[in-house]
Amino acid sequence: MKRTSAIICEFNPFHNGHAHLFSEARKRGAENIICIMSGNFVQRGEIAIADKFSRAEAALLSGADLVLELPMPFSAAGAEYFAGAAIEIADRLAVVDELIFGSESGDINALSEIAKNQLSNEFSEKLSALYMGDIGYAAASQLAYESLYGNNDVMSSPNNILAIEYIKSIIKLKSEITPVTIKREDNFLSESIEGEFPSASALRSMILRDEAEEIRSHMPKKAYETLERAEKTGSFPTDIKKYGLCILSALRLASPDAISQCEGISGGLHNRIIRIASEAKSYEELLSMLSTKKYTDARLRRSLLFSALDIKHEDMYLSPFCTKLLAANEKGRSVLSDIRKKGKISVVTKTSDKKAVIEELCENKKAEAMRLFEIEKKSEALFTLCMKEPKEASFYEKMSPFVVK
Repeated sequence: MKRTSAIICEFNPFHNGHAHLFSEARKRGAENIICIMSGNFVQRGEIAIADKFSRAEAALLSGADLVLELPMPFSAAGAEYFAGAAIEIADRLAVVDELIFGSESGDINALSEIAKNQLSNEFSEKLSALYMGDIGYAAASQLAYESLYGNNDVMSSPNNILAIEYIKSIIKLKSEITPVTIKREDNFLSESIEGEFPSASALRSMILRDEAEEIRSHMPKKAYETLERAEKTGSFPTDIKKYGLCILSALRLASPDAISQCEGISGGLHNRIIRIASEAKSYEELLSMLSTKKYTDARLRRSLLFSALDIKHEDMYLSPFCTKLLAANEKGRSVLSDIRKKGKISVVTKTSDKKAVIEELCENKKAEAMRLFEIEKKSEALFTLCMKEPKEASFYEKMSPFVVK
């Protein structure tokens, strides 16, 4: 029986470490590799360094068979919502046998034990009590776990945290997908390019320092060539300064009441955002002035993005009503055919197809789907302003998937 492996990813940008994960999946017997990839905004609350179609093309030419989109707002959400939506898509495809992901731990049993403990009522109660204080969610989670189950360093690493959320989502959905972890060989947040697999964070820093040529040796040849083509069309690298100015402008024009309803906003943060946005002269200064012990940089970036796009807390509980095809090869098209026969989620090839999907939904689901459709359109309109060469708001609605015949 052919095994189909799913990988939840951002490929921001695609590098040799990602190629290594593909290689490990193939060694385990994966006949097909499906990537569920963040769209134009990524999990740390940032704009992607290149548009989703370019990143999907890089992945396909470097070993993936099918690349589908994890849409906004989930692609830029915290670990719980990011993982929950991605696993729901993977499960509803009805063809995925296993989920493969990197972790600092590399120990699936240890990660699974923590996931099960975190799903207990006693952990939820302890976490709720601690999170009401002056510490952030991650710190509160660590303290709650240690108070109940003893010290555990596994929970202090970012990819372990995400891995635990994947496993929790699989358990909650009662999915038959098997979680498999590969030990990561890079430091997720390190800016160093030393070692066999420098992180995507390190490569992004090089790109933003106008050292894109120097990342060549850290990427598969075809992935690098994809970025070269994207650069010629003005879609790589995205302009971080333009993005920051767009966010700052939106916040200066927003009202405290509107921001107070947005995801990630609590404890009077909305008033601080409005006040500091009127004083800060750049996005970087805004982040610096907002920073506290309770709010990590990633959480602040998400909160600012969601405030600018008017994304509410309740939006995070919606279910993806479809996913978009970004790239496919011959094997991927065969898998896609199977998904369309037995899957429980629609795979669309262009944005206009989503309207037809929405029309077929029952009335109570239509409103939810329309809300997600609106969020996607707004986020895409923001992204097109932040390209090297800004485009019209509907630019990505017209883009076709990258398909290898």
